[in-house]
Formats: sequence, structure tokens, C-alpha cells
Amino acid sequence: MGILAFQGRDVAIERWTETFQNYLNVAAVPCLSSKGIQNSSFEMVPVGWLEDPMAMLRARLLDFYFTQAGQFVCFSLEIPLEPVVTLKNLRAGEEVEVYGGLVVTAANRSDMNQFNDLRHKIISAVNPSGLGGFQMQWAHIEEASQIMLIRDAKMLQFTGSQIKSLQDVKSGMSLEGVLKLSKNEWQRNATLNIQGSIHLPLIY
Repeated sequence: MGILAFQGRDVAIERWTETFQNYLNVAAVPCLSSKGIQNSSFEMVPVGWLEDPMAMLRARLLDFYFTQAGQFVCFSLEIPLEPVVTLKNLRAGEEVEVYGGLVVTAANRSDMNQFNDLRHKIISAVNPSGLGGFQMQWAHIEEASQIMLIRDAKMLQFTGSQIKSLQDVKSGMSLEGVLKLSKNEWQRNATLNIQGSIHLPLIY
């Protein structure tokens, strides 16, 4: 069971092992055995953006792959895939029906306040197939401004990790970061001290 580890391997293991390994081994394995499929088990495998999950699927190194809708659509153009289950996200006990993303910059960059300010800047994102980590922002920026990221950015770099993109913005290696996380989620993230270092003039 491959899991898209968009926040890194450790976060994926902590968040999903109980569901995609422990629970499935307790709940699904007996069901499979009753249908004559013996000696089965589930192992959760975190898969980073830079580990080429499509190649792993092609080589049948994964039997299932848990990812986001944008990557599923991209992969489906290249290899035959079948959707099995859809996740319902909960926030404060309520189902979340809106999928969003952020564009952030360093708090000391007072010159970065609108999308047109992205021209000739270094922009950091997770991966071209990241739905909330690149594709949604890419489409929205082009709709809301005169900026085409592929054409107008000085450099568009893909880090494979939202945390790495934030670190690049904080250190000055990148002037903008494109993220999937909600504001509250990344502000609570204990792996990176970004309080006071990042601001959100370009949030949508």
C-alpha cells in the first residue's frame, strides 16, 4: 500500500500506519481469507514525490496507491488505474468539502503583495503533479493576473517536500512557496520554526 508522503516519510508513517497497515491487516485480511486468498497482509510504504511512484506502479512494486486527485489524473493518462476509495477529510469534526492551497513569501518581503509581483522571481513548489501544492495555484494565478509561471518566473524549482519549500522561502533560496497546507496546519508544524518568518499576502 503506497502512500503519497507529501509532508515527508515520518509524517506519513505517523499519520497513516494505523489505517493502511494495522487496520487493514485486522479488518481486510480475514475477509480475503474467507474468499480463498490466503497468506495475505498489508504493508504501508511511504512514497515521496521524488521516488517516481509511477515507475513503482508500472513495475508492480505497489498493489495500491493512496494519492490525491491531480496525481491520479496525471498517472491515468500514462498507465491504467482504477479508483477504489475516496477520503473524506475532517477538520474540527466537520467534513471539509473545499480543497485549497497557499502562496507564501518571507515576512520581510514587503515588495511581494500580489500575483504580478511573481514576475522574474524564484518560486518553490512540491511537484508539477501536486494538486494543492502547485496545479491549483498555477491555474488561479494565471486566471487572476498577467503572470504565467512557466514563462515569467526566473526559476521554478520543485523540491519534493512542502517543508523544504518553506525552508527555501525562510532561508531566501526561494522568494515564494506554493503549498497545500492550510494556514493553521503549517503554523502548527513543529518540524520547522516559521512563526514570524513567513507571511501570506498572496493567500487564496
